[in-house]
Amino acid sequence: MSWAVIAALLAAGGVTALVARYDRRLFRSRSPRAIAVVTAAASVGALWASGAPTGQTVADHLYRAAFAALVTLAASRSRRWAWLVGSGVALVAGLGSWADALAGAASGAAFACAVSGRRGRVVGALIGAADAQVLLRLRHPHWSGATAALAAAVFLLFGVSYLRRSRSRERKRIFLGGAAALIAFVVAGGISALAAASVASRAQRALAVAETGLSAAQQGHAEQADSAFAQASSSLSYVHGRVGSWWASAGRLVPGVGPNVRAIDVLAGRGTAVLAEGRALVRSANIRDVGMQNGTVDLTRLEGLHPAVVSSQRAVQSAAGALDSVRSPWLVPALRDRMTKLQAKLATVGAEENTLSLATEVLPGIFGSNSRRRWMLAVLDNSELRGAGGLMAAWGTITADDGHVHLESLDPVNDQHPPPGIHLVAPPDYISRYGAFDPADSVADVFYSPDFPTDAQVAAQLYPQWGRGQVDGVIGIDAFGLADLLQLTGPLAVPGWPSPISASNAVPVILHDEYTALSGDARQQFLAELGHRVFDQLTASLPGPDQLESALGSALRGRHLQLYSNDPREQELFGSIGATGSLPPVTTDFLDVVTQDASEAKIDWYLKRSTAYAVKYDPSSGSVVADLALTLTNGAPSSGQPDYVIGPGQSGRTSAGVNRIWVSVYSELSLAAATVNGAPLQMKTETELGRNVYSAFVTVPPGGSALLNLGFHGHEQWGTYRLDLPRQPAPNPDSFLLTYQRGSQGASPLYNGTFDQDEVIRSR
Repeated sequence: MSWAVIAALLAAGGVTALVARYDRRLFRSRSPRAIAVVTAAASVGALWASGAPTGQTVADHLYRAAFAALVTLAASRSRRWAWLVGSGVALVAGLGSWADALAGAASGAAFACAVSGRRGRVVGALIGAADAQVLLRLRHPHWSGATAALAAAVFLLFGVSYLRRSRSRERKRIFLGGAAALIAFVVAGGISALAAASVASRAQRALAVAETGLSAAQQGHAEQADSAFAQASSSLSYVHGRVGSWWASAGRLVPGVGPNVRAIDVLAGRGTAVLAEGRALVRSANIRDVGMQNGTVDLTRLEGLHPAVVSSQRAVQSAAGALDSVRSPWLVPALRDRMTKLQAKLATVGAEENTLSLATEVLPGIFGSNSRRRWMLAVLDNSELRGAGGLMAAWGTITADDGHVHLESLDPVNDQHPPPGIHLVAPPDYISRYGAFDPADSVADVFYSPDFPTDAQVAAQLYPQWGRGQVDGVIGIDAFGLADLLQLTGPLAVPGWPSPISASNAVPVILHDEYTALSGDARQQFLAELGHRVFDQLTASLPGPDQLESALGSALRGRHLQLYSNDPREQELFGSIGATGSLPPVTTDFLDVVTQDASEAKIDWYLKRSTAYAVKYDPSSGSVVADLALTLTNGAPSSGQPDYVIGPGQSGRTSAGVNRIWVSVYSELSLAAATVNGAPLQMKTETELGRNVYSAFVTVPPGGSALLNLGFHGHEQWGTYRLDLPRQPAPNPDSFLLTYQRGSQGASPLYNGTFDQDEVIRSR
């Protein structure tokens, strides 16, 4: 109980006791005018309450005002025990409401009257008016009908006490009026309830058919989707007409019945509108059929989709808003559950349509509808790791002009001298962290940052300086991404390789086998030739977006296909499909373990990484202590493989089979101590993209491992714990164990397994 309630209780009780003792005119007064004023004030105050027993604004205002007036009038002639009990119920039930001070005042006055043995009609009206304001503002976290039941109980309490003090003729009039109102409510509500019940099963079937149609549309089956939408729309139109008919409309004014009838009517009406827009969309053109033939996209067809998509998008948004507006604690559980599921479905569809709307808006520009576009294609080699995936093994230019897409070139990035006058243009964090490695001169190494948009901006600046022309964006793809594209093309023969390259063998061939089987120019040209053949086969008959999404979903989630555009709207589209490869913003906790090859070999094919991360958080002080154990296992042999695979590299810093790794750990927390295999490890502390990064070189012998232990500390204000865990696209899946302890609770594992894509882990 708050101090405000206690103060109101004591003040009202004290004033009432003093008046009862020294000035009894208030208790003797039966002034109808004074009671009318109090009743009117109670009714006006009720207008600002939030109860909505019918869902109709005007009717609900009238019901609340009538309830407050009746409670006030009934209390004016009730007995003292009724005041005391009614105010006590309001006081207990209303705790937490801003109006609970009124309940305290009413309880104080009722108690003083009970003790002094005094009562008066004006005093009773004041007590009833205060209780009514509290009862109209009750909140209950469990049963939605509890507040209405409590309000009804207090009203009946005052009403019974009032009737017992009334004359028989007055009681008869009240009983007759109440019976007439009850009969009217029962008839009107019964008719509406029967109307709703008669179409309930039909509405359920219609929604199920609509979901079937939506699934068909998502899979590209336009005719099936149109047929299902038509069937569901017809059924919902019938439901809408039946529930919205004139003879069922009176039920909307019946408390409890009204919100359910209105919800069914809105659900059917808005559902019909959404389905009509869905039919128009799948009939106008199917986005899933907008593919590429002979290297050309039909831009006219693609652009023609946008108005239909926008119209459907607006219908879904309107339906979601309408359903939200009719949510009510008075809804029956079955209808409430159905609406919850439907709203979740609409949220999913709405997100998809937002992406589709953005896609139909910007894709024509990406394919060169307004001007010729040039895109840098970077093929990354994960067997020699860099922050965003790997060393750039090949680069090329993709052009798009009026829908025609062409791979102009794809060449190996050979060790060649940089052109004169080349200079690095990059964000300050990139220059500070990686400038010493001269990425402008050794352009194959440019993808140092784990944030692909940062690397892509640097690459787009360097590309023309190397004489390859200006570009509008960058496409990064690695061996895993190429393997996913081969699911669409089928196996492809590459000159100089004994068997076709397929989705099943592409990764080991690209990341390892080609380096053991080929040498010289053949090895340099192999990846470029494979890339050419994949691109040519795709553009000859590129499937629609639905098939692309199915084939490339894992590539996007695992950062094996990453896209960057200089145009913000195009970049927004890439972000909506999870293709940017950007680091997520820091929310609560953040951890990113990045390893980069410093052995000048393709030795990361043999690298496996395992991380155990234990976090302890004290919510009372905000103290965070975290321990990280990172195990790097080098499965490379010391002999039997070419130097190009296991070293030694040209610099001679390592011997054969030894993996020299530049380890970087990104965290919001501060580093307290670090060791490698039990010995102190000096790690360089820097910042990148608004977070701390701790780096050191670690050497792992062939067939051996290195254990890094890092201790972190910090002060945070965390509610629900969340760990954002980006994943560097490495050749082998990472193992990860996360344990979390909050306060005195025991530590619990939140994640234990392997992961090959970005993860977001939350405490339960």
